[in-house]
Amino acid sequence: MSDSPDSPPLPDLHQSEIDEITLRQLFADLGKHARIIEIIPKFAPGYVEGGESSLKLEEAFELLASRALRGLQVRYIHEGQTWWDTLMPLPDGRFRIVRIEHRFS
Repeated sequence: MSDSPDSPPLPDLHQSEIDEITLRQLFADLGKHARIIEIIPKFAPGYVEGGESSLKLEEAFELLASRALRGLQVRYIHEGQTWWDTLMPLPDGRFRIVRIEHRFS
């Protein structure tokens, strides 16, 4: 699929697999260095819409680490840029992270 000349290029998508120690560090870094916009949990299959989130970072970490949900999305601002991190537990004990910078222009 190519970008049309009338639309801006798609932002880069970054994917990685991390262990629980790295996941914990990610949440600590987000708490110290980012402004959280919302945390959207996904408990069941299907599309999940954003909205007001009542999850706090520590609660979101515990739910993800205990595999009590299918995944979650953390939307935040870091150094003036808006980022969306989608995190999902994997069967082997690790976690997949998919990160995208959102440019609303």
